[in-house]
Amino acid sequence: MSHALSPVYLLAVLSMILLIPTGGVLAEDTLSSASPKQHTQDLTFYTEQLPPYNYQENGSVRGFSIDILNDISAKSGLNLSPEMIHVVPWEEGYEAALNGTNTVIFSTARIPERENLFKWVGPISNERYALFAPNESSVLINSPDDLTHFRIGAISDDASISQLLARGVNESSIVTADTISDLISMIHDKKIDLWVYPEITGRYYIGQITGDYNSFVPVYTFEGVGIYYAFSKDVSDATVSSYQNALDELKQEKNETGVSRYDQILGQYIRSYSAVINSNTKI
Repeated sequence: MSHALSPVYLLAVLSMILLIPTGGVLAEDTLSSASPKQHTQDLTFYTEQLPPYNYQENGSVRGFSIDILNDISAKSGLNLSPEMIHVVPWEEGYEAALNGTNTVIFSTARIPERENLFKWVGPISNERYALFAPNESSVLINSPDDLTHFRIGAISDDASISQLLARGVNESSIVTADTISDLISMIHDKKIDLWVYPEITGRYYIGQITGDYNSFVPVYTFEGVGIYYAFSKDVSDATVSSYQNALDELKQEKNETGVSRYDQILGQYIRSYSAVINSNTKI
């Protein structure tokens, strides 16, 4: 019997070899060289009136969280159109991100109570919460223990509530409302003694609502908290990683003067609000 292999047999063996799986090597190489654009998906973004982070002005959505989002979306391969960003009351956006699909809410405080509810990209910045009192008030707070003596207003579902509870404030002493205007009205109606909100944004609203930036003053501030984009849990890890990497690049890549694109964006908005931000306030 001849041991020579026929051309037909050799061709069949070669075909089988080419079809054998390569143990993931080819797949690994393909993924490692893939553009972030291959990891994006259709997303719906929710935000609120929270200047200078995000706000509507003359029909357009503005703010440094918006500008940063535009940049990192472009880096991640998503063409972000204005129609994809919905400015809604905080509670509505929060519920949509919790229960919806492919949703993102921002600018969101990353606190332990929310840690496992979302996938996170950030930080966009760090913000500290402040307790505001009327300028003519004699309120004096030296320690968290003093907080228990006051009725404190807060926005529904806002991270400030957990900060108050963590400092020993009884839940029955916290009065919630939908807007800052509501909280200021409650102060005037003697329904609350203080209200809590992110310091920089709170100062902005005081000026807008009362016409006098100094009509309310911070009487106590909490430690800073990271502000993030919160992605719904169903968004793919690849998409979230793509956005995080893009944000990291935005912070790290510097121009010829040594300033990053992130710092350029931040500087534009911080300067815009310099009139209402005192010298020791930091985002």
